[in-house]
Formats: sequence, structure tokens, C-alpha cells
Amino acid sequence: MPPMALPYFILHSTVNLSSLEGNREMGMILNNPTDISMLQAQFARDRQAAEAA
Repeated sequence: MPPMALPYFILHSTVNLSSLEGNREMGMILNNPTDISMLQAQFARDRQAAEAA
């Protein structure tokens, strides 16, 4: 995974009527390199598991 510049912004959004009217989406900004590395590692594990399925 390529290195990311600080800050690191994460956002989840689903665009459909139910999500727009009823769900509350959130985003967060991370500045701590350790937190970012842990998150990148988790995303990589999740992607590998999805590709293996």
C-alpha cells in the first residue's frame, strides 16, 4: 500500500434514499502515524480476505 500523507481522512458514505434519510455516516481525520499504519494494515488484511473468498 502506498504511503499516505498526513492527515489521513477516512469517510464512509452510502448513497441511497435510506442512507440519506435515516443513517448517520461519519468521517474521521487521523494524524498519528501509528494509528494510520494500524489502519492500513487492517485494510490490507480485509482486502486479502475478500480477494481469497
